Amino acid sequence: MSHHNPGIAIAAEGRMAEAIAHFEHALALNPDDAHAHSNLGTILKMEGRFDEAMAHFERALAIRPDYGEAHFHRSEIKSFHPGDADLAVLEALAARDDLSAAAALPVEFALAKALEDTGDYARAFEHLRKGNALKRRHGPGSR
Repeated sequence: MSHHNPGIAIAAEGRMAEAIAHFEHALALNPDDAHAHSNLGTILKMEGRFDEAMAHFERALAIRPDYGEAHFHRSEIKSFHPGDADLAVLEALAARDDLSAAAALPVEFALAKALEDTGDYARAFEHLRKGNALKRRHGPGSR
């Protein structure tokens, strides 16, 4: 975890190569760190390196299948289609009542994006509404 905060701070300053190096170092120390995979994926996504980003989001989700942030960031670069297995995973996560608000919030937004991709706009709007309600309750800075 010691490389997460510097990596995030450096990325916020726009020093992406250094941030990537921090997260790669964290993963060298602990290859099963879902948080580091997701953070690295997010920076790679910002850099337009979508295939690499997707691989890190997939790894984060293999380690921690209910990791809402990784689902959200992956949904931003994935196109969903009807019958998509990842859509079913998001629907199952959104239906759970044991997720914290912090975990459920990005899942709701990821599911909304997935449903929008499939053309199911009414259900997409419903999950946007749920996500926004969680965001209002969860506080500023939430997705």
